[in-house]
Amino acid sequence: MKRATVRGEITLLCVLFLATATGNGQSKNELVRRKEDALREISITDELLKKTERNRKTSLNELILLNRKLTLRNNVIKNINLEIQFVERQIEENKELIELLEEDLQKLKKEYADMIYAAYKKRENYNKLIFVFAAKDINQAYKRMKYLQQYAQYRRKQAVVIERMGELIAHKVNKLEEYREEKRRLLKQNEGEKSYLAEEREEKNIAVVQLQKEEKKLRLQLREKERIAKELEKEIQAIIAEEAKKVRNFDRLTPEEKLLANNFVSNKGRLPWPTERGVITGTFGIQEHPVLKGVKIENFGIDISAPENALARAVFDGEVKKIIGIPGANQAVIIQHGNYFTVYQNLVEVRVNMGDMVKTKQALGRIFTDHNDENKTVINFMIWEEKNKLDPMPWLSGN
Repeated sequence: MKRATVRGEITLLCVLFLATATGNGQSKNELVRRKEDALREISITDELLKKTERNRKTSLNELILLNRKLTLRNNVIKNINLEIQFVERQIEENKELIELLEEDLQKLKKEYADMIYAAYKKRENYNKLIFVFAAKDINQAYKRMKYLQQYAQYRRKQAVVIERMGELIAHKVNKLEEYREEKRRLLKQNEGEKSYLAEEREEKNIAVVQLQKEEKKLRLQLREKERIAKELEKEIQAIIAEEAKKVRNFDRLTPEEKLLANNFVSNKGRLPWPTERGVITGTFGIQEHPVLKGVKIENFGIDISAPENALARAVFDGEVKKIIGIPGANQAVIIQHGNYFTVYQNLVEVRVNMGDMVKTKQALGRIFTDHNDENKTVINFMIWEEKNKLDPMPWLSGN
């Protein structure tokens, strides 16, 4: 009974270890993916910031990019810390497992040694043939033969188990050293990221101080942005009202429109970005102005800063309902997906026409590059469900 228990404990330990390692492996892969995504976005942000170095005068766009970079850098550090915690757990789990395996190995070795010694002593008193022939009848003799066979087989298995236990312990010791080396590498990477973060914070603080001296200019820019947003909202509301009038209400969409809307919703979280490369530099909703104290700004969508000459592209199949020209804001393309609408604002050289049926990732036009504002190339992207403004971020793919 004792022998079966020891072997059962060893099997259970191995099963538990493998299950834990698999689950943690998936968790670790997700942490690494998030860190790499943030580092890629930092690389794009650096690329965009280099465009501002030609002009030594700080701009609001530069500050927004610096703020985004700080957020991304903090995300990198956070994920590295989580990776370190994961590795530390793996180190502790491997240490505990090695101790338990070594303890069980010692028990197995002692048990095996006792078995060999007992067999040696018994061999001195009588041999196996005498043991069998001493049986009272043939049935008992058969049972004794089977016992001797099983006993010999068990001894061979015990020897194999001891050998495999030794191999398993050696493997775990190697894994333990690998995890320790990985922890040292992550700690070094973490220190480097913290150093970058400190430099970037200083850069951001300098930019804020410089921009605070231009409060009047910033307030004028804010009022212009609010004017554009209101005009665009008015146009979108008019389009929605017109579509609703056609079908009395959105509950009476055509079967094709309902299918399109359902497909759009089913792809939430998987929609491609409205530009191939870029970084989020303006989030959805009401938030604090990055410089003006006590001033709130509202964004009906999200702002994506892209490289110069970047193209805007449709995030899903749909119909181009309208192309709007707004003074100071270039053009906006509105695409209908059943009772959902996506809006792509600040385009030039538009490549589609009203009534066109577009496909996912189809180019809509070039995002305007403002050469008077350090080559700022920003698209404002919105999603509407009838009259309701939605945060686009949960709809877009994480990659």
